Amino acid sequence: MSTTLVLRPAPGPRRHLLSIAAVIAVVLVIAGALAGGRPALITGIALAAVVILAAAAHLWRSRIVAAPAEISARWLFGRRRQDRADAASVVLTTLIRPGAAARTVFVLGARDQVLMRINGALYAPEDLDRLVEHLELPLGGPDDPVTGARLARAQPGAAGWIERHPAGVILICIAAFIVIAVVGGALLAGL
Repeated sequence: MSTTLVLRPAPGPRRHLLSIAAVIAVVLVIAGALAGGRPALITGIALAAVVILAAAAHLWRSRIVAAPAEISARWLFGRRRQDRADAASVVLTTLIRPGAAARTVFVLGARDQVLMRINGALYAPEDLDRLVEHLELPLGGPDDPVTGARLARAQPGAAGWIERHPAGVILICIAAFIVIAVVGGALLAGL
């Protein structure tokens, strides 16, 4: 491989992410207006602007690059890189998450350890297929969609704790939001 392949987020997922950000922004502005007072409204508008700007910046920065010497994936707050020489095979699978499923590319080393994981939620399926073809590595993995727990059994190290225990993560998030709401309400009531 002597050429470089650069993948950018597809139009459909871009619209979907921006739609979600817009809905969150509208809810924040409405919540600020309903909370009463100019400071609450200004806070709601400021938070809405942050959400919209973060989504736009994430889409602007996100890309996957397969160069002759390395493979890299970039997103809003980071970048993951892997030397091409270390890659021995690729797993392309659809990973089922709560509320959604996303194609995911795993670059594996010589001992089948996961060297790099690329979340393909923002990319078109045909672009991920082009990436796998461009890497010119043996392809493996389950053909049907899998949960994090099943993927962890088939490919150790591919799925983290969060993906293996989605219900637990949801319950932890709900509990954290309740604690934040109670503590925040108590602090505001004390002012």
